[in-house]
Amino acid sequence: MTDIIKENILVYGLKWRILSMIKFKLKKEHIEFLKKTYPDNKLIQRVLSFEKEGIFEMDDENTYIDFMDYLDDESVAWMDKNYDATPQTIMLESIRDDIFCQTN
Repeated sequence: MTDIIKENILVYGLKWRILSMIKFKLKKEHIEFLKKTYPDNKLIQRVLSFEKEGIFEMDDENTYIDFMDYLDDESVAWMDKNYDATPQTIMLESIRDDIFCQTN
């Protein structure tokens, strides 16, 4: 490969990485809830590892998608026997909705 081709691949690769960056902000109470409720969950801990002062910048779209799906599933799992929202359900839906609004 010539140097020009290598340079173009590098530049376009960096542009793709920048364009595919997922960025969102969570309230402190949301972050604390996730830390407290899911201390051993690898997916949640991976997402939390992207946090810097409440701002999350992720370059891994698969982790983002898995995380959003997980929040959906967990919000249902926390519902009571009558399928009414519990405080945990409300918190998870709030986190999910905040992220969704910021990333779409």
